Amino acid sequence: GPVPAEVRALARTFLEKVRTGDAAALRAFVGLWSEVEPEDGTWAAAFTDYLLGRNGSPIAALRDLPQPQIAFFQESLSRAEVEEGETGDWHICFCKTADCAAVWPISAADATAEPRRPYVCLRAFDSRNGGNPADALGLVRRGGVREPARTAFRRQSESFRR
Repeated sequence: GPVPAEVRALARTFLEKVRTGDAAALRAFVGLWSEVEPEDGTWAAAFTDYLLGRNGSPIAALRDLPQPQIAFFQESLSRAEVEEGETGDWHICFCKTADCAAVWPISAADATAEPRRPYVCLRAFDSRNGGNPADALGLVRRGGVREPARTAFRRQSESFRR
């Protein structure tokens, strides 16, 4: 379906905050989406640096790109989850290079903000747990599998064209 206006607005706001380098605004706007990284006093400064694009953070690439490619993906849910009224979170992905058409994530596990990926993704979600609309962003730094040079979908599409 179409990308909700709220999700597009979150993407624009995130880019604006990254480019202005306002640490307090970024920390208030983006949280750490992780089950393995404890949110205690030791991680706060490092996470803020990550959001600001410091110390090898992939977000640094987004500061300098005049108009990065942006892709929006909605997470698929099981039939039971849909029947319970849940909606899949949206993933907002920013390309760190000139073109990510062949390498966008192919699963929610790949939609992360790791330095080794050609893109930076954030999870847009409803912080109030009401289902909609998305009003917050979560950043996933670890997890998923290494993205191949070309996604399976792209390879399959090319083979059908021959």
